[in-house]
Amino acid sequence: MDNGTKIKLPSFISSHEQVYFYIQELNRNRSSVANQEKIKEPLRSYLIGLSETDEISATLIDNFLEVLIETKENAPRFHVVFADYPEREIRTKITSWFRNNIHPRALISFRYDSLLVGGLVVRSRNKIFDFSFRNKLQNSKLKPVDILENVAK
Repeated sequence: MDNGTKIKLPSFISSHEQVYFYIQELNRNRSSVANQEKIKEPLRSYLIGLSETDEISATLIDNFLEVLIETKENAPRFHVVFADYPEREIRTKITSWFRNNIHPRALISFRYDSLLVGGLVVRSRNKIFDFSFRNKLQNSKLKPVDILENVAK
């Protein structure tokens, strides 16, 4: 692996906080081969998968650190809010979708807000896309009481 430009950001690193965590993790463990054994999963397996020798070299760590630092400083950030905290599979699919369709190093933080009732809200630096049930109710011409009366019929 020549440089960090060929390294993709794995989907298990989705948020700004995770990028920061893995930068610290690699900086702590890059100085010696013995320390490299301490790199935690799933990052360890990911780096071994990138390696041509099934070992994690200092060069590979440096290249991946470059990717993480560049991502931390420049990647677009999104916040996805659900009515309940999404499971890992859903978070991974959403992260992959953002990276395939919006930006290859997009960072997504996941939160929950039970007041949404259902659906989700996506926030970027300058836009909000509100697909929540709460928003639908608030923007409906019918009042919630009218909706419930129709359901009861």
